[in-house]
Amino acid sequence: HPRPGGSFLPYTMPSISSDRAALCAGCGGKISDRYYLLAVDKQWHMRCLKCCECKLNLESELTCFSKDGSIYCKEDYYRRELRLASIKEP
Repeated sequence: HPRPGGSFLPYTMPSISSDRAALCAGCGGKISDRYYLLAVDKQWHMRCLKCCECKLNLESELTCFSKDGSIYCKEDYYRRELRLASIKEP
């Protein structure tokens, strides 16, 4: 479970029909693939959902995290939170 202030975001891979294809939140391109990922209420090509810090492709990960509109892998999310917490301490 994430610490307060973070979001646990499982993503799904539903199939979609080509007549109602969505746009990828990562690259902006039309998603015509049979499967796509859903994270932070946005659709992504499987190749486009990546951690904003380390660029790890999150397609095969079980979780991803979102903070301030950015997507993180678990390790970078917690690293970011620890860094921010250390800045706030006197």
